[in-house]
Amino acid sequence: MWLVDIILKIIIALRTASDSSIIKDENGLIYEEDGNSVGNPHNRILSGDISVLTQVVVTEYNAHARDWRDKVNTYTYPVLQVKTGTFTHQDEITAIKLPAITAIRVGAIADLPKLQSISIDNVVPPEVDSDNFTGIPPTAKLLVPFDAVSQYRRHDMASRFAGVYAIGCRHPETSGHVTCDSVECAVKEAFAFCVDIRSLSFTDTVKSIGDACFANCIGLTDAELPRNLETMGERVFKGCKALAKIQVPGTLTDIPPMAFSGCTSLTDVSIADGVKSIGLEAFRNCTSLKRITLPATIETVMSKAFSGCKGLSDVICEGDTTPMFMKDVLNPLQATLHVPKGCAHAYEKMNWRYKNFNKIKESSR
Repeated sequence: MWLVDIILKIIIALRTASDSSIIKDENGLIYEEDGNSVGNPHNRILSGDISVLTQVVVTEYNAHARDWRDKVNTYTYPVLQVKTGTFTHQDEITAIKLPAITAIRVGAIADLPKLQSISIDNVVPPEVDSDNFTGIPPTAKLLVPFDAVSQYRRHDMASRFAGVYAIGCRHPETSGHVTCDSVECAVKEAFAFCVDIRSLSFTDTVKSIGDACFANCIGLTDAELPRNLETMGERVFKGCKALAKIQVPGTLTDIPPMAFSGCTSLTDVSIADGVKSIGLEAFRNCTSLKRITLPATIETVMSKAFSGCKGLSDVICEGDTTPMFMKDVLNPLQATLHVPKGCAHAYEKMNWRYKNFNKIKESSR
């Protein structure tokens, strides 16, 4: 038995030594512990869309343990660098998806005649050595996190590409003013992350807008909702940080959950008669919103509808009938609720139960 133990320890020691330099060989790429890098040392032929792993996991066996099967160490290495020659002289590569890398070494990405796009999932542009991005088509696009687009556009590498666009945008060439028809805006996330859209309007045929259709369009400042709008999905304008005003038509009976959540520049909100409910977190973290008027048709305001609206000081209710304000509509509780004359007592009973407002003030007329 002692001889078997010695042989096993030798095998494991060799395996551990080998794993210390090359920890993963997948789809033609070699992931190395040294420098947390990815490379292609054998110049293997690659084709199609190539996705580089975000991290690699390696298991090393302890060669000095008496029972080697129970003694293992597992390490996780983030992939941070692309080594020289990894993606060069490859005629069939069409797209390269990189994780949050910090460096692209000399001549790591070049001479790719069919390349359509490169995506980099890092908000900080990586260090890029010389001789990269030469020999790629003039139509190739650079895709980056949506809140880092402007930073990448100022980087030297931007001049090598047809444009810098947000990861997730389905219409990267779309910019300026957009007019949507009923087919386009019905698609979920149809224009999400399209950071170059500045203003938005709809044709009269539009009655429905899909989930997150314009979410994270951080350049959008003005959106004119369709006059015949009947339904709207969740998160339609979530994260539109530059959106300043919105008019909700009375044909839309329900403002959906998170519809305008995170619209930090929103100051002017008009809700028409006919709207009956305001959904969960609909205006959450709209930090610039100071005043909002709820029409008499409002029946329900869901939890956290205005949570995080730190500047909201006045909520005006026009209805004699008390709407149902669910728990934690506002947080913090700094706003004054303005109600019609003679209705303060009914509203106070509602507020006592859910404790949503700092105080209730009755109109003088």
